[in-house]
Amino acid sequence: LITGKASGNNKHGVKLDKAANTVCFVFLVALEHAVGSSLSVGYSQVLADYLTESVLYESYNRSLGSSAIVMIGHAARLRNFLLRHERHSQLEALDHQSYDLFVKKWAINGRSREIGLLFYVSLLLQIGDTVRDLQIGNVACLASVTKVHSLLDSEQVQKAYELAECAYEFINQQHSYHHLQNVPAGFKLSALMARRNVEPSIVAKIEPKLREHMLELSRNIIRGVLQACKDSKIDFVRLKFKELNELVGLLGEQQNYADLEWILELLWRSREVQKTWKPATIIAVGKRFVEARYLNTSKERRSAAIRLCEDICYNMRRTWGSLDPKTLEISDLLSRCYTSMGHYREAQDLHENILRLVVEGDDGDDRTHDDMDSKTALHQITLLHQSFLRLKGWNKSLDVYVALIRDLKNMPQYKNKKQWEQLNLPSEWDKKETPSETIGKFITPAEWEFVHPKDVTKDGGVKEPPSRPGMGMKRATSNWGLGLIHRFMHGDHGHGGNANGVNGKSDGRRIGGKKPVTIDDEEGYESAKEEVIHAHEGLLG
Repeated sequence: LITGKASGNNKHGVKLDKAANTVCFVFLVALEHAVGSSLSVGYSQVLADYLTESVLYESYNRSLGSSAIVMIGHAARLRNFLLRHERHSQLEALDHQSYDLFVKKWAINGRSREIGLLFYVSLLLQIGDTVRDLQIGNVACLASVTKVHSLLDSEQVQKAYELAECAYEFINQQHSYHHLQNVPAGFKLSALMARRNVEPSIVAKIEPKLREHMLELSRNIIRGVLQACKDSKIDFVRLKFKELNELVGLLGEQQNYADLEWILELLWRSREVQKTWKPATIIAVGKRFVEARYLNTSKERRSAAIRLCEDICYNMRRTWGSLDPKTLEISDLLSRCYTSMGHYREAQDLHENILRLVVEGDDGDDRTHDDMDSKTALHQITLLHQSFLRLKGWNKSLDVYVALIRDLKNMPQYKNKKQWEQLNLPSEWDKKETPSETIGKFITPAEWEFVHPKDVTKDGGVKEPPSRPGMGMKRATSNWGLGLIHRFMHGDHGHGGNANGVNGKSDGRRIGGKKPVTIDDEEGYESAKEEVIHAHEGLLG
């Protein structure tokens, strides 16, 4: 009565040769009440449903002569009604009819009609009852993520892959990733193909060949999204913190270090305008930036990574103190970069000076650390030992290092510990011993997010550990660190020179002397030649 056509399962020979009218609906309502399974629905509600269906169908029928975007909007609202009322045969007929009309306007290049129809139906479900202006590309971005995730959760992995492939091609045709609001959906689709946020039990069942295809599609999607962003000059800083964190994790997992460095550089440059970022977050972004830059394998990029890490270390030492755990974490990264680049003398000096600060104290500020736990101190000695083995000797007189280790062994917090009692002095170290293949060398992060996902709040913020009193706004105003910084920061890391010579002399950067720490202007990072920094204005702003 509503469509003017009989369904394929009309077994009773009922002739539908009359137009629907109110009398017909009254009869149907009475019939449904008499034979229907549910008597809880009132007469008025049943009549209203029939009238609503009739109006929706008429609107859809009139839209067939309109644009495809108008047609799909009416088809989605009618389908939503049929779905709620379990009119499955009508729903299936609607899907096929409207799909054939839709593909005349917008090609859906699925591997089969089944995949194309599955993607199209996901568009209808995403639109639902909405009456606002529709942008088919925006709808496709959201619908693809929802449907692919659903298929993966139901272990239909092959279908999920084929649908993601189909959706990505369709979205590209619409140039939808050139708009900021669609970029996060592109990241999510790529992440799903990389099996992120998918149950491990499901991932374990994926065949190796399909897994390779999914990873390749994931890479293609993220490359396409990022290229669209570059072409449209999209400002990534405007994305939500959670989305940026997940993007960094995804690019790192894909070993796409070129794009990863680009994204992290954008974030690093924006640190002064990120009013909600805490110092620990900025440090974490800087650390990942150094690591990504170092993994861009050219010597120039690695040298630039070392310079960047040196500048971060300098600012942290001036602001938080050299023995702060976070400062030591960045110093450790700097040492690994030195070592992996063959700059053993610089690594040796770095660890010597850290240990000397344990003996002599840091800057006298009560808000900074002046001590070090036993485990960390022994770790620094191990790294000093490894630098000795790699350099095959000492950069200074042996007596300097013997006196340093002896002073450490005699410190009250260490002297009665068994590990310290068994520790040999440098005079007993054998430079013929083979250095470790792993200790003190650069390590590629297993996970690249600059903030652990569990520390990201639901509203996109970050759970931060409590700050020590006074450290958030500390200003480094004294020259306490100038002599030490000279020893921390020297050596030409990018232009040859005798980097490994035991008795070689550095012609590199000096703090407080004629040659201050500088970096290339185009890099745009904080320079150690600047006078001092405020925590809220500079690196830790």
